[in-house]
Amino acid sequence: MDDPLATRLTLLDLDIRPHLPGFAPDACTITAARATVAGQPLDRLDASRLHLALDQVNVGMGCLPPEARGVTYGLGLQSVALPRVDLNVEYDYASGGLVADISADLDQVAAFAINMDADYVSFRLDPETEEPRMALDLNSAHLTIDDRGGWAIAQRVMPPDIRTPETLQQIVAGAVAGALSDENGVDAPQLSEDQQRFAAEAGALAASMANGARRIVLATNITNGPFRLD
Repeated sequence: MDDPLATRLTLLDLDIRPHLPGFAPDACTITAARATVAGQPLDRLDASRLHLALDQVNVGMGCLPPEARGVTYGLGLQSVALPRVDLNVEYDYASGGLVADISADLDQVAAFAINMDADYVSFRLDPETEEPRMALDLNSAHLTIDDRGGWAIAQRVMPPDIRTPETLQQIVAGAVAGALSDENGVDAPQLSEDQQRFAAEAGALAASMANGARRIVLATNITNGPFRLD
């Protein structure tokens, strides 16, 4: 342990082989050159804090489900390489509130930054069904994706006739609208105004990528928060 008072620990040359349901033993291998874990300082007990930093992470293809494995191979990648992953979590015991920040670089593909702020988080096991139950009072969530070469890779496998901004806009907007309609179910197949707007914005975003944009932002717009998710 590097610093017992700050509860900070550094590990080198990690080789992690988690046993995943439905996967053969040792099918999944995750390696990291360095991991730094900083926990709750002993002199600050009002909240729980965790910082995890991983350097030179490599996720083997055996860790991915078959569908994702096929897409990854199709993009010409033999593994998922992450030069850096950072996770910061702060949990307040008194209120049950949680703030989390995650950032990651996917080598030569994209950089991701995620932020979530919740008033209350509950995660417990249902004694009757033995299934986990989660409740979340969400204030805000924000995801930013910056292109680091992923769009160029995607273009190599896209048919030329769908690379134009207009065609991409129609395809993406239609696909998102269809997915939302499926989620609504047979009782409410019609999209709400918010869902229609979201599908249209997704199509416009795809068109902007074809026109040179290199950043995708997804953000909540909760006006009377928090918003309960369970």
